[in-house]
Amino acid sequence: MGVRVDREGSLEMDFQTSADVFTADGKISKNAVVSRRYYLADAVFLVGLEGPLEILTSLDQAVRHPEWQLYLGRKAFPPSLPVWLPDGLRQGGLEDELQAYPALVEGKGKMRLILEDEEGQFQRRDVPLNFARRAFAARSIRMEFCSRPDEKGA
Repeated sequence: MGVRVDREGSLEMDFQTSADVFTADGKISKNAVVSRRYYLADAVFLVGLEGPLEILTSLDQAVRHPEWQLYLGRKAFPPSLPVWLPDGLRQGGLEDELQAYPALVEGKGKMRLILEDEEGQFQRRDVPLNFARRAFAARSIRMEFCSRPDEKGA
């Protein structure tokens, strides 16, 4: 898996309130509890997967015709555009295709590229092992920057 960041987006904060929350002594508090929730707004990512064509074709069909509404982290955050590309199934290598695919939004400067890599310099503990216990394994990634496809050779 690899990700090209076409637009970084901005970190936004929202408040949520909950009523009838259990306290440490096991009683129910009638006072509203306020929590801060952070999310990324207006970001644009190109995500690519590399693998056997039959699996990639199956995944492509699943995102084109989902059984349930797709959302990004929270059900209140559906994607604003389709999460698939009409020409998304490609023959080249993952990194080359991420660097060559036309930019999804206009912009200037280099774009961040994040790729899974066993020798990568960063660790992310985001491989789900058990959702009930919120247990995750680590994976290694590398991060670099690439030129915008529309600026290559300019």
